[in-house]
Amino acid sequence: MDTRRVMRPLQRHGVMTVGVLVASIVAMIVYNRTHVGKPPKQFYENEHLDTLSLLGDQRQIRSVWRDDDFECLGWRATYGCDPNGLQDPSRDRSCTEPLPKVSGYCEVRNRSSGQVHRVMLSTCKSWRWRSVRDILTCNDARAFTDFSVVAAQYEHPEPLVLPTDPSASRGIVLIAYPKVIAGVFAIVRLLRHVGCMLPVEIWIDPNEMHARHSVLRELTGAFNCTVRIIHDPSATKFYAKPHALYHSRFESVLFLDSDNIPARDPTYLFELPEFEQHAAIFWPDFWRPTTDTPFNVHEQSALWSLLDMPFIDMFEQESGQLLVNRRKSARALNKLMFYAMHQPRLLTHWSLIYGDKDMFRLAWLNASTPFYYTPHLPALGGRYDEHTRFFCGVSMVQRDPSGQIAFFHRNQVKLDGRDDQQPLLTHLQMFTGGDAHSPKQVLDRYYVDCFPRRLGPNSCFGLRSTASFGEAELFQIDDLTTTPYPALEKQAIAFSIEGRRLMSPAEAAEISKIEDKERHEYEEEMARKAASLNQENQTLYLLIGSGLFFVCGGVLKWYSTRVAKHKIDYDYGEPVVMCPISFLDPNAPRRKFQKD
Repeated sequence: MDTRRVMRPLQRHGVMTVGVLVASIVAMIVYNRTHVGKPPKQFYENEHLDTLSLLGDQRQIRSVWRDDDFECLGWRATYGCDPNGLQDPSRDRSCTEPLPKVSGYCEVRNRSSGQVHRVMLSTCKSWRWRSVRDILTCNDARAFTDFSVVAAQYEHPEPLVLPTDPSASRGIVLIAYPKVIAGVFAIVRLLRHVGCMLPVEIWIDPNEMHARHSVLRELTGAFNCTVRIIHDPSATKFYAKPHALYHSRFESVLFLDSDNIPARDPTYLFELPEFEQHAAIFWPDFWRPTTDTPFNVHEQSALWSLLDMPFIDMFEQESGQLLVNRRKSARALNKLMFYAMHQPRLLTHWSLIYGDKDMFRLAWLNASTPFYYTPHLPALGGRYDEHTRFFCGVSMVQRDPSGQIAFFHRNQVKLDGRDDQQPLLTHLQMFTGGDAHSPKQVLDRYYVDCFPRRLGPNSCFGLRSTASFGEAELFQIDDLTTTPYPALEKQAIAFSIEGRRLMSPAEAAEISKIEDKERHEYEEEMARKAASLNQENQTLYLLIGSGLFFVCGGVLKWYSTRVAKHKIDYDYGEPVVMCPISFLDPNAPRRKFQKD
């Protein structure tokens, strides 16, 4: 065998593999020495950083910047994820460059006084870097420091309709648009089905749907509903909810999302002593201030210095239901409208919160307005596979102050009115370890995992198993048939189907077009992910194959050399050891060495 034909490709491949390995190591070093690298874990996860104040010199700036006064000097990076740490000039940035994913602060100067200020102090975790990496610069320090000053002085215009009619002192508010109109119909029908006679306001954007929509005509004609028009063109998407709450004609408002199924007549909520005392009741979300919360709301978030308020250790808010006395909460509502409507919308533009969900509690807290925060942690409604022991939660189950179930917020799979809808609420998963007032070591075991794309385009949620060996789980899973609500979802689905059948052919076609577009986008996304996964697998297989090829080549070379050194050739009955070169090259002259 001509081993040169085998060894030379192996040697070339080995050189290439070693080259790739060295290049990868160099790239890793460069990555971590430049602004894109993530600091070492011992800095990034240092609990001492949770105790730092990130206000810097912000409170020395007591008025809005004037054009002639503001001067940005640039980003000053620091070591150790601590904005008060040693300077790291290699990661400093100019005022127009995006901030690096490291700790530091923006340095600004007042041209009139000559004072230099440290503002926008940041640890390595103060921002959702993926969301702001291309848009956040130190030129934004002016808007950052102005925000809380302007918020304190802000006065929103008076509501469009003041609550003067005593018969309209209480009511329910929903928001409708074509995609969710069947769900809105289902919620109103279900409210009437469980005996709720409160008047209902349905707010619509005239650019999305007409007040003469077939479903709206049925609701206003037969179910004591009023259609209200959103005239503010900026009150779209997440911002429609604060607009509707602020401008409702009801003095006391229960706001419900279009997919939030009431478990019973909610009228009793208006009469609770907690509502009488606090004038607002809010409900918690799954998440609490931890470094791995999906929305980055924790001690080190830049959110708190932007709002000029101390960190509040409480669960994030779930805004699928809100109970508010507008008259007693006027100051907080004014702050809410600043957060939601004033441009630029820094809270959401910089991804410091997600949509409107935390906007309400933050407005109430910042305005020093009382509210009651339900201590009962959200349970989950969904399907449970006893064979695989997998729970797929699609609904947040919220309870009233006494602990009784009040709402099934079916926010993962909407009530779209299609005839092929399937019931998904067969089981209830509930935390048994305590409530929001429990010790930290207990609350650390309340952890909700997300399982993306487990129901087509929809995700599943479920409480994570946190029990150590021999320890009991702090949650239980019950069949919904053991509760008073086994048929609730089926009734809501039936009402949504009834609502969709009320639509004219043109209205139904509009919904179908939206659904087809979403389905097409989902299929394209899945195709992209499959292609990306295939490419990643090919790369992985190539690397593994290259490594194996290199190792096999080395082993073969070692083996051939070893055999050549010990090969014995008997010439005339005398043992002769062949020179290794004769094994590697059969054309080379054979030299014989007599053994002693």
